[in-house]
Amino acid sequence: MLYYKIHENSEEIILAVADKDVLGKKYASNGRILDLITFSSFYQGQRANENDVSKLFSQCTSINLVGKLACSIAISKGFAKKDDIVDIGGLSHIQLYKLSEDTKSKF
Repeated sequence: MLYYKIHENSEEIILAVADKDVLGKKYASNGRILDLITFSSFYQGQRANENDVSKLFSQCTSINLVGKLACSIAISKGFAKKDDIVDIGGLSHIQLYKLSEDTKSKF
């Protein structure tokens, strides 16, 4: 089971996805901290399964994934590779960004 929440503003649509069992815990290693006690509300919105979440990927400008199941969706759909997973205290984490042609030309 997963939780997801969509955060929108005038320029971006951010999809936050977390495995149900990772929320309410704090993860830390190598100077990185992911506090899913304080910031669980960033992820905790709707309950969903893998298929429901993967359908939302194309609608978003960025995607923030925490947990093995959440990260496996990005890998199975070809949005990320296993090497893209960042381990934070035993928690799998991936961030994905969609760059528009306008954004690419600015770099």
